[in-house]
Amino acid sequence: MNKTTRLRIILAVVGALIGLWLSPDRGALAAFWDGIDPTAQTLLYVIIGALIGVAAEFAYHWLRASGHTLQIEEVSLPLLGGAKISLNDEGRKVAWRMFVEIASRIATQELKPGTGKLGEALDSLYGIFTSTRDELKTMSPSVVPLSRDQMTVETYGLNMLNQVLRPFLARWHPRRMDWQDTGAPGHLWPLGKLCRQDLEATRQQLLVYAWGLARIARVPQPGRLLPAEPDPNNLATLMDEDVISAQEQGIKAGLGSAQGQMGWRMYVEIKAHLVVDAVEPTAASLGQSLGMLSDLSVQLRRELKRMGGPTPPITIHEHTVEGVTLRILHEHLLPFLAHWQPRLQSWRLEPGSATGEWPDANQCLEALRALGRAVDGEEVPKLEKLLDYNQP
Repeated sequence: MNKTTRLRIILAVVGALIGLWLSPDRGALAAFWDGIDPTAQTLLYVIIGALIGVAAEFAYHWLRASGHTLQIEEVSLPLLGGAKISLNDEGRKVAWRMFVEIASRIATQELKPGTGKLGEALDSLYGIFTSTRDELKTMSPSVVPLSRDQMTVETYGLNMLNQVLRPFLARWHPRRMDWQDTGAPGHLWPLGKLCRQDLEATRQQLLVYAWGLARIARVPQPGRLLPAEPDPNNLATLMDEDVISAQEQGIKAGLGSAQGQMGWRMYVEIKAHLVVDAVEPTAASLGQSLGMLSDLSVQLRRELKRMGGPTPPITIHEHTVEGVTLRILHEHLLPFLAHWQPRLQSWRLEPGSATGEWPDANQCLEALRALGRAVDGEEVPKLEKLLDYNQP
């Protein structure tokens, strides 16, 4: 006879006695009770109530200690050596909610080079971390003793947080925030390529856990909700910290002086404004591009004035930051703008220009592309050398 059966017998006997006592026709028990002194009757009421309370408390702790509400199930958890999972209804519901959080976020989708936004992917992973942690906080801890090959939903979730999400976020979240504080565009982040590599490794590991949650929660056809399950024996891992630190130090080395910091701001402005690949041979598209180049010339002049005068080169090269910037302004930007801005403005004043095609659009676009090749191919590399910065 197991513990649960014995407990049921005890509760049945206690219940029968209570039922007999409350019955309106108690027979011999009624005669016995009527013969007891009223004071003793009151004392017996107290004792019987205490016994019922003790029995209920005993039953509650016995059920928890014996793991009566937990069921050991065989669930394939590849990253954890096929561990067994201990479940109850609460655990299965929590597993389902954690699965929904992962399956509905962009962090499970591959972010191929040159596509998507790293910031959104990092925010998505951070959202999974906080929502999983909050879900686990709502659970009561399982008290059933577990063997080395057994887990509960909460230990599985904590494993996902501490082994997959926390290492990635601890490494990249502060670095991303530091870059945001510079005010530079996100697509120019020097560590972006390395971050994407780590992001893909984390995504694969997270997917394995998501498929495990699907099995725990008994999700039908999880392949319709998740990308394909990665091979747990062939998963990428986070790169060595030394690789990131080496590139990080190279970036910081080029920003050690006031001239280097201004040069970096100029570099960022040039890369952000000189975008010619997406320009179309229309007056609207070319007008927008000319406006961006005009803003760039204003920003470069402002930075040059802040330098307070010429300075010696910051490397062994013969160039200086202000020298390269002045060439970009006077040999490329200003001649281009002086030629094409008046022509576009003059055409826009002509009757019918609002609905017509600018006759010089193709010629202007070719000149714009030539400008981009000259600046991005000749002058920008000089700035990169001066700043000791190798773009990934």
